[in-house]
Amino acid sequence: MPERGSGSRSAVGSGGLRCRCGCSGGGDGAVPFVGRDRELARVAGLLDGARAGRGRLLLCTGGTGIGKTRLAGETAAMAAARGAAVAWRPT
Repeated sequence: MPERGSGSRSAVGSGGLRCRCGCSGGGDGAVPFVGRDRELARVAGLLDGARAGRGRLLLCTGGTGIGKTRLAGETAAMAAARGAAVAWRPT
């Protein structure tokens, strides 16, 4: 199990695992995104609505290290899987 480092990054040794969004939260989607089922369902609904012509603005806020970047990356991956053009560059 990865040790928690400072901020939202995980210290995982020299492997430098990354999640699908490119942040250091996991490894190519192999590390499950847990505890955010409600948020992911809401994002999926908003993406489906956008595809149906009902555009929305999604704002993700919260404290340091709670998973905002990972949620944004999962959102980008979900949108891309649905055929949307995605411009995403995690910091």
